Amino acid sequence: MNPFLSFFVGPFGAAFSVMDEYLFLPSPENFTEFTEEMYEVYFIKNGMPGERMYQMHPGTSSNPKEILTISKTEMSEMLRAREFVDRMVSHNRKLKNASDLDKLHYFISKFPFLFPKKTGNE
Repeated sequence: MNPFLSFFVGPFGAAFSVMDEYLFLPSPENFTEFTEEMYEVYFIKNGMPGERMYQMHPGTSSNPKEILTISKTEMSEMLRAREFVDRMVSHNRKLKNASDLDKLHYFISKFPFLFPKKTGNE
């Protein structure tokens, strides 16, 4: 396997799948730690979580598209993937003040293999 491509497996690679699915760049405000009641419900359905759990709101916080349940590790990888996208587009001066969506579209154009749903390469 190409060493560059192996970088995109595991939880870090999964973060790009979520970006592909919901077409958004995550930021800390997209995550909310479970309340005590949420942990109780999670425990009943899934057993004891091995780490802190969060709700992720892919979309604006005032109008989330859907609420996903993720672990602290998955949240960290989502934010790390966001930092990677930001670094990869930072060299383009046209994107300095661009929206997250514009940055993501640019990133997708440079790395289409990470976004099969958005590029039709499923």
